[in-house]
Amino acid sequence: MSTKQISFLSLCAAFAVALLGASSHPDIVIDDFEGETFAPWKVEGTAFGERPTGIMAHPDQRGVGRVHGNTFANSFSNKRATDKGKLISPEFTIQRRYLNALTAGGKNRDLSLILNVEGEPPRQATGPGEQYFRWVEFDLEGLEGKKAFLEIVDASERFWIGVDYIVQTDDSFVLSNPARTRRMNLSENFLIFPIKKNGIMAVLKIDGANGEVFDVAKIRLAPPGDKPDYWTYLDVSQWKGREAVLEISDMDRGKDPLSLITASDKPLPHDADLYQESYRPRYHFTAARGWNNDVNGMFYLAGTWHLYYQSNPFGANGDLKNWGHAESTDLVHWRQLPQALYSYVQAKDRCYSGSAVVDLKNTSGFGKDGKPPVIAMFTDTGCGEAIAYSNDDGASFTYYSGNPVVKHKGRDPRAFWYQDPADKTKGHWVMVTFDHVAPKTSFAFYTSPDMKDWTLQSESEPFYECPDLYPLAVDGDKADTRWVLVEANSQYVIGAFDGKAFTQKTPKLRNFAGAYYASQSFTNAPDGRVVQMGWLMSGIENAPIIHGVSLPTEMTLRTTPEGVRLFAEPVKELEQLRGQPQNLSARPLPDREDISIKTGTNAFEADIEIDLGDAKIVSIRAGSFRVDYNTRDKKLFGQPYEAQGGKIRFRLFADVSMGEVFVDGGRFCVARGIKPPFDFDSFELKAEGGTARLLKGTVWPMATIWDAAAKQSVDTPLRELQRQRGLTPAPLKD
Repeated sequence: MSTKQISFLSLCAAFAVALLGASSHPDIVIDDFEGETFAPWKVEGTAFGERPTGIMAHPDQRGVGRVHGNTFANSFSNKRATDKGKLISPEFTIQRRYLNALTAGGKNRDLSLILNVEGEPPRQATGPGEQYFRWVEFDLEGLEGKKAFLEIVDASERFWIGVDYIVQTDDSFVLSNPARTRRMNLSENFLIFPIKKNGIMAVLKIDGANGEVFDVAKIRLAPPGDKPDYWTYLDVSQWKGREAVLEISDMDRGKDPLSLITASDKPLPHDADLYQESYRPRYHFTAARGWNNDVNGMFYLAGTWHLYYQSNPFGANGDLKNWGHAESTDLVHWRQLPQALYSYVQAKDRCYSGSAVVDLKNTSGFGKDGKPPVIAMFTDTGCGEAIAYSNDDGASFTYYSGNPVVKHKGRDPRAFWYQDPADKTKGHWVMVTFDHVAPKTSFAFYTSPDMKDWTLQSESEPFYECPDLYPLAVDGDKADTRWVLVEANSQYVIGAFDGKAFTQKTPKLRNFAGAYYASQSFTNAPDGRVVQMGWLMSGIENAPIIHGVSLPTEMTLRTTPEGVRLFAEPVKELEQLRGQPQNLSARPLPDREDISIKTGTNAFEADIEIDLGDAKIVSIRAGSFRVDYNTRDKKLFGQPYEAQGGKIRFRLFADVSMGEVFVDGGRFCVARGIKPPFDFDSFELKAEGGTARLLKGTVWPMATIWDAAAKQSVDTPLRELQRQRGLTPAPLKD
């Protein structure tokens, strides 16, 4: 029997007492929307459908949290532009001091909960502007005994509203700010947080050295009694001894998530199996905790490769943008370092994507003691393109007081030093950035002598997001050097660049496909190498990490029958991870027969060469990751591709929850997440519409890159890292 059948105006006293404890007057539940229909509400229009729904009814409606029960009044649909309407409640009598309701969705007056009381003007409450349900409240003092009714309205063409658990109560559900605040003295190096994917949003503020108050983190907290999705941490060693203030946006009475936050000298005391989890890739870089997306600021300095990436260690989504940091001496074994740039701390708002360079000539004047500074350039969403400089090899950064250095409608600055080919004494900085003045989408080219003052020189269009630009010698011939301009989706063009303007010589071509985005190459790489990595969207779900980074690939330009093309091959350094090889014998691949090849592990490399024969489709598959070549349509993974000599070579890297295939020496590449289950220990070859033949193949199990040193790196706070390396801490802002 549903609560509606019990009573439209009340729940049983036992439920109210269980919810509120020893309340003098039980709550009166107007509706919890757990019934099969909206009755006795009146439905107008199409916005809310015919019945309450849950988030599972709409797969695109993600991130909704704090639903009371299973269903709610929900106007989310795939036809939001045309679906409009309202729900109108039956009349009820005001009998308590407050009326509270949970609301989610768009924050504008076209999406609202309206209370209509006889003889009073209507009162309106909007959604919170996010997917997470929050309490709204109407103070009913002096209105006891009057008749009232409610309207839930969706008159918006773009957004939606959700309403759940409408209740009359004498005890407000909306807690005052002091009840939602906790102060902590930072006595240890780390703070530990229980995270819930759809948890309550909390903000961590820390007192700075000069009277500033920094919003250091926005955190989705798990409430008491609700099992956290995972535990994560924040390195607060640079603020040790100062006061932290935690403010939570909303919470249920008697359930204070702030009480679960603890200080610790270790980052993850709750996770002894760090880097050993069943879902974690063994040889792809992934963050210790949380979300990552675009790779940023990649550079090489003094034997070390530095990788930065968009990071949100406090949740499974990208609503916070810090710069995570990892380093490697061999492009294989990565060590995660403390966060390098903090949103709202080293930015007026969020630290979006960008790049980093080593200022070898100290043109910026930021260097100290004869040591070149590292300069990060990124989009500060609060002002424009910004720079921050580091005098400790990129471990920490100081935000430049003259920001923004470029103000425009765009983002994703890619900076590098351009050396004049005719005069080795001349050169300047170049920044390529995405410009977005609708409907135009272009890459803009700026120049600067010092990274501070920039001049717009030219534009190229149409291109979209996260540019990269680098020179490559065709077939290794330095006398024939061309420039490659890449956009976020890995489409590229080949052309010429004179330091100010790019001249396109080819149509857009494609080198990568699949779940691969926003790639970037390392600046200052040794031996003229162009090494690239990208954001690899994984198949990991409901885990402490979301997404990862692709394998590093060495980029080359080679002559093919279709012309000069870009190739990407995994760097040779990865071969050190190979175990004992398994050599495969030649054999036919009969029509529509899965040929399974045992590997004994879900982390392996396989190098396979196939004669296409008369097969219409030839495929390779590991877990849920499959790559097809259609010989009739000449399509590889849905992209135009023509195999040469009637053969195709697949180099497959399967790694638990991530997969990459490099075809014909890196002429075309596919990256995808592998969906659970992750316990596959084989891969399959298949021919369809005819017979193909496996000519040869080799399979290697791949060792993990996560060793004791990787765990120790996570355990080391910033101040200890700087002490160990003899580095001087720098201010967050100059």
